[in-house]
Amino acid sequence: MYVSNAVRALKHNWSPGMHTAKFQKRLKTIAEAATELNVGRSTVYQLINQKQLEIIKIGRCTRIPDDAIARYIEQLRSGHEPIISR
Repeated sequence: MYVSNAVRALKHNWSPGMHTAKFQKRLKTIAEAATELNVGRSTVYQLINQKQLEIIKIGRCTRIPDDAIARYIEQLRSGHEPIISR
């Protein structure tokens, strides 16, 4: 951090981790979703192909919304087959 930025940070009671602590990543990569679900990446791709897990395409990137992962888990808990309607 540059000196002028450090002075501004002190004036505003700001710390480097302050902004990122409030920021929550809303879209996960395939690998991050696999880690969160405690499964492999190929299982996540199977769930996507079976329309059990919603995706968002940004250019060539595939992302999975946090709420889609939460819905999938909730559907598993309730005993219903997770299906995405489009």
